[in-house]
Amino acid sequence: MVSNYLMSLMNIVCLEFFGPKSRLLMQDLSNDDFTNENFKFANSKYIEIEKIKIWVQRLSYVGELGYELYVKNKDSKIIFEKIIKKGKKFNLSNCGMHALDTMRMESGFLHWGHDISPEENQYQAGLNFTISYKKDYNFIGREALEKIKNKKIGKRFAMFVLKNNKPGKPLLLHDEPIYKDDKIIGRTTSGNYSFNFKKNLAFGYINDQFPESEILNSKISIEIEKTKHSAELILKPLKQTNFKNI
Repeated sequence: MVSNYLMSLMNIVCLEFFGPKSRLLMQDLSNDDFTNENFKFANSKYIEIEKIKIWVQRLSYVGELGYELYVKNKDSKIIFEKIIKKGKKFNLSNCGMHALDTMRMESGFLHWGHDISPEENQYQAGLNFTISYKKDYNFIGREALEKIKNKKIGKRFAMFVLKNNKPGKPLLLHDEPIYKDDKIIGRTTSGNYSFNFKKNLAFGYINDQFPESEILNSKISIEIEKTKHSAELILKPLKQTNFKNI
């Protein structure tokens, strides 16, 4: 699958493709080494395709092996057409943003602007694994994080699925109230339907005073268009793959 969007501030286009065969496609496009040993997850480097210099990152927002290619706007049409042409033998298909959004939710990936914003911190979002105080380096935000690292977080990120599931019925989006019994304990930040798992998925934040064990054994519901729909807390993403080490 391939998607593209314009990064207008730098006059750069980002072309992305993901999936089990994405490395084979990269090897067909360029003579560079894309093996896991020599191009690990989250690494970046310059490559050449059609003698055009391109910055490529091994990243994935859908829980699969994948790559992001950063191309100058003037060269983007050439590279896009090359990807489409070479991708035919790998059954490459174009995808839309809703497909991308569904798959990132299946993998438990948070979206900046919905699931994380200036209102949340890493501890609330469950992203404290991205913080390290081991090095003597004053990174941006370190002082603020050190002030709150031992404080109660107040709210925490949580994932839910509805107990009764039909595509788009109800239509989960965001900012829907989350109830424990008859009391609002949080709100959703993202919502979508997973056709892979046949589940209505919702991300959100809930009051941290309630432990997971209590939430799991309580009557949880999400209010959508003034109707409460039974939901359950999930502790792990629906989709879990070892895409970082493939």
